Amino acid sequence: MKLLDATFVDQHWRPRRPLLLRGAADTHLLVGVERTALFELCAPPVIVDVNVCFGGEVVRRRLPSSAQAPLFYQRYQNEDLIVYVFGLAKVSPAFAELEPAFEVGFSWRRLASFAAVAAPRSRIALHADLMDTFVVQLTGRRRWRWWPTTQDATYLRHLHRRRPAAPPLEPGALAGEAVLEPGDVLYLPACWPHEAETVGNEDAISVSVGWVALTPLRVLAQVEPVLAGQVLDDPRSDMTRWAGLLSDPLPGVDPLAAIADATWAALPVTERTTLDPGAFQAQVRALDVRQAAGLNL
Repeated sequence: MKLLDATFVDQHWRPRRPLLLRGAADTHLLVGVERTALFELCAPPVIVDVNVCFGGEVVRRRLPSSAQAPLFYQRYQNEDLIVYVFGLAKVSPAFAELEPAFEVGFSWRRLASFAAVAAPRSRIALHADLMDTFVVQLTGRRRWRWWPTTQDATYLRHLHRRRPAAPPLEPGALAGEAVLEPGDVLYLPACWPHEAETVGNEDAISVSVGWVALTPLRVLAQVEPVLAGQVLDDPRSDMTRWAGLLSDPLPGVDPLAAIADATWAALPVTERTTLDPGAFQAQVRALDVRQAAGLNL
């Protein structure tokens, strides 16, 4: 199953331009999946996180056992609740099929997919992610809004700290808004602020397939975490340089070598004198790039 045409990379992926594909996944087996059927898959190695808002305060935690998901949902379904289910591709061929459906030729960037089960009237607060994401609506309806990314230094620092609160910014002009119906697909580029809310009186189930988006600061945190922390906390740091998204290497170019070169180029001259360039490059080339997506500075 292939859901992207040949023009997607040049017209949307490289320029980081959102895209709404109405009915693109209409024929997929998961469209129309019931919540009970999805929760039946919740057993090891599947992991479940829950996000509940009580009186304006958001509480997020991981359930001790993924098998507790149905009971937790039943108990809190009248609250602002979203259940995130990770690892379904390991236990369900139908979920595993979704990842290659969004193949863009940069498989070294892939991050695992996850499902979101949103209760009626629940919402995802304004935030942004350091990943390129495809949202596939399976059941129910959700209204999404998105805004262009910004080069505000405070905002970029927030993204790299991965804090759960909403980004400290006032978004400018709304770039797009759409209600996703079952079978619809929405592409949101990395760093674009967005929010969503369930529409109607039924739950809404979607799957997100994310691709790691790396920055020099995110890579630096893997090999020189103390230095990365200093860069993040120093108000003099040029965050437009440190937090700039690294471009995908051209075909035939070793991606890790390209990432090492780009990260070294972002280092200020004063910092380069304290590091051995050969050792630094070797450390970067030895990275597990997918692991970098989970950095928490």
